Order: sequence, then C-alpha cells, then structure tokens
Amino acid sequence: MIGIKEGRLLFANLKKSIAYSLAHLVPEVLPVLLWAFVGMPQPMGSLLALCIDLLTELVPATSFAYERAESLIMQVPPRNPKTDKLTSFNLLFYAYGQAGIILTGGCFLTFFLAFQFYGLSASDVVNTNNSYFPAADSNDIYETSDGRVYDEGKQNHILFVVQAAWYMGIVVGQASHVFVCRTSTVSIFEHGVFTNNITNIGVVVAIALGCFVVYTPGLQDIVQSRNPFSLHILYCALLNFVAHWSTTEARKYMTRNYPEMWLNKYLAW
Repeated sequence: MIGIKEGRLLFANLKKSIAYSLAHLVPEVLPVLLWAFVGMPQPMGSLLALCIDLLTELVPATSFAYERAESLIMQVPPRNPKTDKLTSFNLLFYAYGQAGIILTGGCFLTFFLAFQFYGLSASDVVNTNNSYFPAADSNDIYETSDGRVYDEGKQNHILFVVQAAWYMGIVVGQASHVFVCRTSTVSIFEHGVFTNNITNIGVVVAIALGCFVVYTPGLQDIVQSRNPFSLHILYCALLNFVAHWSTTEARKYMTRNYPEMWLNKYLAW
C-alpha cells in the first residue's frame, strides 16, 4: 500500500511540476507572435527569457519533488498506463489555456501601464509597426497622436523599462502560481499553503534573482532592462494572485464535488 501511494505521489508531483513550468511559455511566445504579425514592440528580449528558463524557475519547479501527497490520493482510481499520460490534453490546456493566459494578462497590464507612464496610449503602442521601440538609429523619431516626440534614446529607455516590467510580471506571476499548482484536487487551504518549505524558499529565491537581474547596474545593459516601476509590478502580482487562486480553487471544488460534470472532462487534470 505504501508503495502504491508513493508511486501515485511521484506521478502526481511530476504532472504538477510540468503544469507549472509550461505556463510561463505563453507570456514568452505570445509577444513574439504579436510583434511579428501585429507590429507591437517586443516586450521581452531573449536574454531575459533565458533568465526565466535557466534561473528563476529552477528552484520552484524542483520544489514539487518535496510535495506531500494530497489527502484524496488513494481514492483516485488506478491509472490507465495507455491513456493516463504525464502530458495529457487537460494538463496542457491548463498550462497554456488557463495559467498561461493569466500570466500573460498580468504582463500586459505592466506593459501598457509602463508605456502610459511615458505618455504613450495603447493605440500608440499598437501602431508602431515594428519601426520604433527600439529605434534603429537617430533618424527614427516617433511622434504620438497627441504630438509627443520620442527620439532614439528615449525610445530605447522606455522599451528597456517595459521589458524589465514584463520579465518581473512573469516572475511574480509564477510565484503566485506555484502555490495553487501544488494540489490538483484538494483545496490548497486544506492542504496547507506554506507546508512545503522548499517552495517557500524557491519563491523567495526566484523573486530575489529576478530583482537582481533587472535592478543591478551593468547587468541591466547586458539583458537590456531598466528599473521597472514597483507599483506596476504590484498591480501585476495582485491580478495574478486573484485570478490564479480564484479560478484554480473553483476548478478543484468542482472536481471534488461534481466529478461527473461534463466540464471536468476538459478541466480536471
């Protein structure tokens, strides 16, 4: 019996780690598509994306190995090895279609707030047509609809602030996401919000590393960032917290109490 429980725990924790890790790919890839097909400024450079993949995500993703079993783990029917895979449609839909979209929404909030701080409206940002932010040379002067003028230096400075804000949006969003991802059926409040000390440490480490990357002089020039506005990051963190925790708790409640509902076929993982 102990062996069965440990096997189920290992499988469940691997799924949780995958669901958590895949979510941040949406706010990394979607902006590139918008830049390519819509013409919006690209809100995060490749080096900042690597800092997420190879730096801030490592400890939180690894912390699932230390997660204790959910209370209902032995009530789950035996897994069908032919159909119950680690990366099922439901898990991918959760990572990309739910958690990933929430993360991206928080990042877009910081994106537009940062531009707005410098006097650029959403319509101004969308209509740059890949020609500005960044400016190619000193001849690239951008003028907004209300007559504001931005030279090369100003454009690049604003873009670097926006990139840092988007990067920190992913970091703080994942810091919120990792807690709700620790359970797939049981409420995280019943399971214990802070019972996994490795997760607690991982969140602190991830945020500290994220701040180190975007706030450290010299390193800023390498990753192309400038100090993001702390208030904008706070707004992003609050949005992600409310959205992640409310939607996942609602899904878990439905999974526990209405397992036969048709919606569970797509949402329960």
